Amino acid sequence: MNTKQVCFNALIVFILVLFLSSSELLAAQIKLEIVSQRSSPIRIEKYETDFKVLEAKSCGAVVHQIRYKNLSKAEIVEAVQFGIISYDVFNGFQNRAGAISTEELMPGMSKKGTWYNDYDESFMFGYGYVFVVKVKYADGRIWEFNRDDVAENILKTFPYFNPAAMTDKDFRFLPER
Repeated sequence: MNTKQVCFNALIVFILVLFLSSSELLAAQIKLEIVSQRSSPIRIEKYETDFKVLEAKSCGAVVHQIRYKNLSKAEIVEAVQFGIISYDVFNGFQNRAGAISTEELMPGMSKKGTWYNDYDESFMFGYGYVFVVKVKYADGRIWEFNRDDVAENILKTFPYFNPAAMTDKDFRFLPER
């Protein structure tokens, strides 16, 4: 290899290391929180996010992935609604969304769902809070969350939280992908 080729290869390696380091730093800045709910019949086991560029819409989307479990020993769940509250990297309110799954979930079983939340400022996503809002059982009964408990738990880790962000007004409902 000649000197130019060696320098070029070294430059490429340097750029890749720099890019990967900055990607890891950006990922480290994102904070995700599963809001604990004592009475919920569904337990959120894992919450992850990613960012995806949507060329057709010329914007991006925050991709929310939630793994959850039906804690019941005998109750079949027909539908689950998760609440997702997003803040930007500057602690500013960004978005509230309802991620809905209508796949049947048998007692004791877990499932993973994916929802895309596309909005203009999605590239500034910094904080995500997820909680169970509603559960519909196969017999038609509905379980609903306690707003005060959820708000209290979010405030423990995020002092900028405004409980008004949990109202149904302007809630964006996301279909499962």
